[in-house]
Amino acid sequence: MKILAIDIGAGTEDVLLYDDEKRSIENCIKMVLPSPCQVFAEKIRTVTCQGRDLFVKGDTIGGGPFSHALRKHVEAGLRVCMTENAAYTVRNNLDQVKEMGIEIVEDSGPENFEGETIILEEVNIDKLRGLLKFFGETFSDIDFVAIAVQDHGVFPEEMSNRRFRINKMRELLEKNPKPEAFAFRENEIPPL
Repeated sequence: MKILAIDIGAGTEDVLLYDDEKRSIENCIKMVLPSPCQVFAEKIRTVTCQGRDLFVKGDTIGGGPFSHALRKHVEAGLRVCMTENAAYTVRNNLDQVKEMGIEIVEDSGPENFEGETIILEEVNIDKLRGLLKFFGETFSDIDFVAIAVQDHGVFPEEMSNRRFRINKMRELLEKNPKPEAFAFRENEIPPL
């Protein structure tokens, strides 16, 4: 059995290709990569140094360093436009995103835009496929894919995202105190 396991955190993205045919887990492919929010934050810092405007589209990802880099970009007097979906990376309240000086635009992007475009994605399957191919592995014989993320969800304004996350974890653990209570099939992820 082959399992591709990915743990996406604020600092790193940890990848394990578990293969029960390997002699030991020590022989399975393991990678520690920079997290997507770190990679995209670095791209923004580069664009800021170049003095170019920025259009961000794509998925909602973990924010942290990415959001900080966007703030610095705006503070440098440069334009930031984001699609609604991408803007949720910065804050769950789009009015707060706008208050930071970020424009919310349609998916097609701002008219006559001549800056840099960044497309956010939490998991880049093509790049991961390329890395694994380098080590002689393919995606064709992977039985399961497990992706671990700690989604804060959309929390009530009167509550911190940390408190909201802890409350949601407590609710799950009260129903089922086993670790597998935090595992969901793609079509079974509970709404917050």
